[in-house]
Amino acid sequence: MKKSAFSLIELSIVILIIGILVAGVTQSSRLISKMRLASARSQTQSSDVASVKNTVFWLETTSEKSFDDAATEDDVNINSTTTNYSWYDINNQISQKSNASSATLGADYEVSGINNLPCLNFNGSTEFMDITQTSGTSSQLSVFIVFRNLTLPSGTPQALISIKDLDHTAANNSFHINIINTSNVVQYDYFNGAGTAVTTAVTAAITANTPYLVDVIDDGTTTQTISLNSATAMVRVAVSGTSGSKNLNAGFNIGSWDSLAAARARYFNGDIAEVILFDRALKAEERNAIEKYLGKKWGIKSY
Repeated sequence: MKKSAFSLIELSIVILIIGILVAGVTQSSRLISKMRLASARSQTQSSDVASVKNTVFWLETTSEKSFDDAATEDDVNINSTTTNYSWYDINNQISQKSNASSATLGADYEVSGINNLPCLNFNGSTEFMDITQTSGTSSQLSVFIVFRNLTLPSGTPQALISIKDLDHTAANNSFHINIINTSNVVQYDYFNGAGTAVTTAVTAAITANTPYLVDVIDDGTTTQTISLNSATAMVRVAVSGTSGSKNLNAGFNIGSWDSLAAARARYFNGDIAEVILFDRALKAEERNAIEKYLGKKWGIKSY
């Protein structure tokens, strides 16, 4: 007589086999994730960034030195509401402290972000990272940021980086890099030496859920450049008045904007994976080398 159903033993064997297969897939997935992370760490260690002079800070999210072991793990998301942690400068190990309290929260550590690598996620309303360090002043800057917007700005711009705790006036010569709400372009702004608020170079429009690398080169003259996902093409814009000496002593905001005269605002909504800032204008070959490193590591197209 033909069997009409599986026996209990046969069902048990099937369940066991399925369990083994699922466990194998899970282990394989973890192995792939660890290999991907190991590759990113190797690219970081072998990159040209450490050999480039005048680094103010180098923040990235894959290195073992980037976070305390107790705060983050390779396979665990960290909610900043419950865990206050530091994001370390891997170039010279200056502690970049998350400004987390009952009212102001740091960004969340996300295991699988841009290019399926760890990154920091900002919620667009309350979360930011503050860098408190004394870095002097400089008329020149070079800034590189790897980011991905989850929701593009609507009511107000979203800030990727800005000078913190200073009035944005000529006396302080601040700067900020924003995503503009009216056109979704990335824009570099500053107060020049003549006391004029200057909107300088802007990029093409960005789209949500797409990783980008933006870099700004300010050589302290009347021309600044900005690049979005391009190892060769830089948008060069001539402006009125030199860019002036930027005050870097108060530190920086990552993912927000503030001043002594205004409350914190322009919260970024999305992921930030790496931020590198130099207090000089990099040469073309230095910029290209850093762009290629960041593009390969984070899977940025056009590299």
